[in-house]
Amino acid sequence: MKVRGIKTNYILNIVRTILTTLIGIFTLPYVNSTLGVESVGKVEYINSIITYFVLISALGIPMYGVREVARVRDNIAERSSVVLELLLILFITTVISYVVVFILTLTVFSEGSYRDLIIVLCPIILLTNIGAEWFFQGIEDQLYITIRFIVVKAITLVLLFTLVKTKDDYIIYAGITVVSGVGGNIFNLYRLRKYVNLTVSSLKCLNIKRHFRGILTVFLATISVSIYLQLDITLLGAIGGDETVGLYATANKLVRFSILFITTLGAVMLPRLSYLYDNGRLIEYETYLAKSLKYILFFSVPISALIFSLSREIILVMAGEQFLGAVGAMRILSFLIIIIGIAYYLAFMILYPQGKESLYTKIVVVSAVVSVVMNILLIPKFLHIATASVSVFVELLGIILMIVVCKKQLNSLGFFSKSNLHYFFAGGFICLLIPFIPVLSNNLLFTIFLKSFIGLITYLLYLLIFKDSLLYELYGKALSYLNKNR
Repeated sequence: MKVRGIKTNYILNIVRTILTTLIGIFTLPYVNSTLGVESVGKVEYINSIITYFVLISALGIPMYGVREVARVRDNIAERSSVVLELLLILFITTVISYVVVFILTLTVFSEGSYRDLIIVLCPIILLTNIGAEWFFQGIEDQLYITIRFIVVKAITLVLLFTLVKTKDDYIIYAGITVVSGVGGNIFNLYRLRKYVNLTVSSLKCLNIKRHFRGILTVFLATISVSIYLQLDITLLGAIGGDETVGLYATANKLVRFSILFITTLGAVMLPRLSYLYDNGRLIEYETYLAKSLKYILFFSVPISALIFSLSREIILVMAGEQFLGAVGAMRILSFLIIIIGIAYYLAFMILYPQGKESLYTKIVVVSAVVSVVMNILLIPKFLHIATASVSVFVELLGIILMIVVCKKQLNSLGFFSKSNLHYFFAGGFICLLIPFIPVLSNNLLFTIFLKSFIGLITYLLYLLIFKDSLLYELYGKALSYLNKNR
């Protein structure tokens, strides 16, 4: 099977990430101003509940499947067996999930807008599970994923600006988010036939039991992560109401746009690292690892510093004055860009490719328990500020525990080197400098652009002075590219 290079796959992922961010920047102000804090909060609250069913029914297969498919991608018989076995498991769990959703709709959410939202959003469960997105990630078919992404996003943009006109259109907005998020998975079923030979394995000779241990290990980690990613919104909705959910969700969504840039590298590298490690190509494996860490720090630190320093301006531009209560949460959440970048590196570039997901699972379970306890104690008093603080603390705790587990290997990779500390010092200079940059215009977009530009120049100058190897490498590649195209 022909597999594109890391650089090509990364560029394709970056294209999707940039488009996702641009679409979010373009649509979020419209959605927030049209629907308002309360309606946005309602959709986010019910979406957090549906997300639990997606995660439970998926049983960790989205992550497990990427690794398993990557390992057997060159063997069509084994590849077909793995895919059919995992899809059979997903079919069973999806049916069970819909039975539970149906019961909930008849009991807990039997009346009002919440019931309607559950009905509209529940197709996410089916579309996620039948889409086998993990398969296309596993074989590194990033071109198909990108083309499909662009088509679906174009359709949903038209639907959004055509159909969502007032705050009462939040049900329609919820339906559009379904199409935007997982609607493209319908195409996956047709595409799957190109790679999976349905005649190789019949249902009688499939062995789904062989996946149970691996799936359940990954599932425990996945569901534990979801507890501190989704439980905060669920608890906010139950304790603080739809408005606090709207404030927190807006701050969280804006920060998560930036995190996409960092986790994109992990999404591209996981299948390749799994393949290299499983085939004993350890020198290449460690080379990719060492360089990946520098990329993550190089990009995550300045983005985090800029969002922390410009949170108020960003909220005003992206959401409006009615969302100013989200500024504090956004400043706290800005640290997640760095923290999650490092966590992704430790978990999905080191532990997962090496088959050490059980260690990661234990760490995540501990973090999830801490998250539940802290959220229950703090949300009643501090609302969305509590959820933001707990999110950062729990992710940081996870990093510390993973560092302890991987310390020996991290030493050999230069994780604790002085050169990596310079990224943090350079980011600190951004935070110190931006408050002193004078406001030259009443235009907030111009202010954000100007301060960001000066902050980034300062960041790069600092790294240039201390001769950062990655900066020099990127500079060299840029010069080489320009010389070739003259």
